[in-house]
Amino acid sequence: MSKSSYSNTIFCWSATLLLCCFFAVPAAAENWPQWRGSQMNGIGSAENAPIKWDRETNVIWRFALPGPAPSTPVIWGERIFLTSESGGNSLLMAIRTDGKKLWQRVIGQNNRDIRQGESNATAPSPVTDGKHVWAFLGTGELVCFSLDGELVWETNLENRYGEFNTYWGFATSPLLDGDRLYLQLLHENAQLVLALDKSTGNEIWKQNRATDARSECLHSYASPVMYRHNGLTQLITHGADYVVAHNPDSGEELWRCGGLQQSGSYNPNLRFVATPVTAAGLIVVPSAKNGPVLGLNPHGAVGNITGAEKFYHWKLPQNTSDVP
Repeated sequence: MSKSSYSNTIFCWSATLLLCCFFAVPAAAENWPQWRGSQMNGIGSAENAPIKWDRETNVIWRFALPGPAPSTPVIWGERIFLTSESGGNSLLMAIRTDGKKLWQRVIGQNNRDIRQGESNATAPSPVTDGKHVWAFLGTGELVCFSLDGELVWETNLENRYGEFNTYWGFATSPLLDGDRLYLQLLHENAQLVLALDKSTGNEIWKQNRATDARSECLHSYASPVMYRHNGLTQLITHGADYVVAHNPDSGEELWRCGGLQQSGSYNPNLRFVATPVTAAGLIVVPSAKNGPVLGLNPHGAVGNITGAEKFYHWKLPQNTSDVP
């Protein structure tokens, strides 16, 4: 079996199995509206979720995806939304929680195969607010559909902001917060953070994100997250050697922290894949390739806080997983 065939087989099988097993959780489970859940931290309130499975154990139904699907499903009520590739097309699908397909739409026609089957343009995960669902592709398409599959609007962010240039495709997922979609477009050709109107796709603000990163360090596969605690709300972006906090209303940079390279010489291939996680008074910031992990306190932070100990809960000199 060729590497491409092997990768695609694993891709399809893994995504299909995930869909089967994850949704074997009782139907009373909470909504899971975007990548890694409502708080983008992978934490849910459902109890007694299965922790052991095979092709039969804890599987109540199985849905065969039409092609490789690097993204993760999102859930609202009795609907599951996910993306997939099929014959060069990128698809958005809605499936009921009993495994019945409700609808399928082509949302892109030039799906990019990344590194002989390692990934493709459907790597970003969709988001939903229970009224609409949005899907973003690594080829730039950003679409909004009703829950019944009617197109509301569509645009292409590569056409608007330039071609995405990363070695491993484009994987950042949009963050839905209130009436806005937030995206970080951090790659070789541009370092941009965006806020778009979820109702129209129109730009609310665009922020150029300064960096002195070099080479592959400019490529980020992480996703933006929102920090909220004690009246403080900040948009957190991650990539190009820094974690950066922005004012979510304007995009203005509030603070940044580096120190994510390993000690010694600069590694030009330290691209960030893992996304920060937020909690009360804490932002956990990964790096890559067994590099540092930071536990930061954002309250009172202004400017470049790299090495400012009063904003560090802790720092681990290594142990970041390369790809979570």
